[in-house]
Amino acid sequence: MAFPNSGPKTFEYTEEMIGKLYKCSQDPIFFAQEFVYVVHPERGRIKICLRDYQDEFITAMHTNKKTICLASRQIGKTTAACCYILWYALFQPDKTVAVAANIDRTAKGILSDIKDMYNNLPDWMKLETVENNAHTLSFANGSKIFSFATSEAGISGESVSLLYMDEVAKITPATLAFEFWRNNIPTISHGEKIVVTSTPKGVGNLFHKLWKDAVDKRNGFIPIRIDWWQCPEYNSEEWKEEMIRDIGLVGFNSEYGNQFIGSQATVVSAEALKNLKVEDFIREEKIHGGYEKWWEDYKPNTCYCAAGDIGLGSGNDYTTLQIYKIKWRRPNIDDYKMYEKKGETVPEAIVEQIEQVFTFRSNLISIPQFVTYTFEVLQKWHDPYFIVENNGIGRSFIDKAREDHYYENAYIHEDSVDIGIDSNVKTKTMMVNALKDAADKGKIIVKDMDTINELMTYIEKKSTAGNRRFQAEEGSNDDLVVGLGWICFMTDTLWFQDVLTYVI
Repeated sequence: MAFPNSGPKTFEYTEEMIGKLYKCSQDPIFFAQEFVYVVHPERGRIKICLRDYQDEFITAMHTNKKTICLASRQIGKTTAACCYILWYALFQPDKTVAVAANIDRTAKGILSDIKDMYNNLPDWMKLETVENNAHTLSFANGSKIFSFATSEAGISGESVSLLYMDEVAKITPATLAFEFWRNNIPTISHGEKIVVTSTPKGVGNLFHKLWKDAVDKRNGFIPIRIDWWQCPEYNSEEWKEEMIRDIGLVGFNSEYGNQFIGSQATVVSAEALKNLKVEDFIREEKIHGGYEKWWEDYKPNTCYCAAGDIGLGSGNDYTTLQIYKIKWRRPNIDDYKMYEKKGETVPEAIVEQIEQVFTFRSNLISIPQFVTYTFEVLQKWHDPYFIVENNGIGRSFIDKAREDHYYENAYIHEDSVDIGIDSNVKTKTMMVNALKDAADKGKIIVKDMDTINELMTYIEKKSTAGNRRFQAEEGSNDDLVVGLGWICFMTDTLWFQDVLTYVI
């Protein structure tokens, strides 16, 4: 075990110094509690007093190869990480620590905090610095810490012992984080440690995936969660209510509540999104370059609806097929009173629940393959009511389907002579309204993680001309959401009312 040395200065080490150096080398928490100072925004330079959750986080980093931390804003998780990084570089010779953040300013700020901690150590504990600039701090023991903003190239060429990535959920576009991960993690995985931290920011991004996989024990990361109420300064209902007044409920849930919800522009409300829960499928199969999942098998005397969404099969947008179980009933006296009060016509059938039971998703299947596959699946589900777009790329699906198949239960829009739905500004707005209404009323039961991810990143934007546009956030997909939306739309039409009440 090598102790830090004083560099150009010389010291006559006392037995007490040697004892403390040895204890520090064995225990990063002792090092932090005894020797680390931080700058408090109100109290100035103070000796750190680690909270229990910071102890837990440091212990996790020290004892595990891969650690991920989901933390409320301004909770001290980065401070804890800085303590451990400084300890690691001082007491572990010949190590390289890479500090990455969503932007360069944040990455440099973390390194600056580490430098402040180092500068406030007693002189007899310091090592001689070999390099000290805005992005690098290296020591005479061969260890170095460097910072950078996340990019696709990332840390190529560096042999990294410890990678620390902060605010991973805020890396934009979301695809950049995935590209960094794909290009760099294979080489970093040969190192000793990977630490990933962030506050949540929606779903469909790298941090959300890593966190969910860690919780489900699918990627080897040890998950550490730090909530707002664990911090003594925040642990009061008065503070919570004040923050909600300042930044709103959605903002509070995202910044402090550790909730992976969509942006405030999501089509489906944040309150509805919070009620969606992933459920395990009963089986999954790889097919046509994608996966199909079942949450139940076909049940007789049950109403099912299906929707297809067409991609090119070129590895970009996904082609999807979904099936939902529809729970419905005929109107009762209370329904007549309610609709009469609103001045609306009472529907012949009232849809109470739209429950996901099957999904298929692939970005490699060709349109002819998907036509054949679709009607094979629909037959297994005893010909559910089926809706698909009949314009744009959907036209190719319709033309091929007409050649090879006759399907009696295909939806036909009232303004069309062909099966399917013409997706235009008018009908897509109606579709989105139907989706939003069903979700806000709690009618939708979505069990698939991919579908929930898409719902949480499906947003409304306005064009420069003021027109409403509905699309996935940058770096996300909406192929499953669109299919679900068309099912919500179809179940709200007179066509559907007629087939339900006539056939069943």
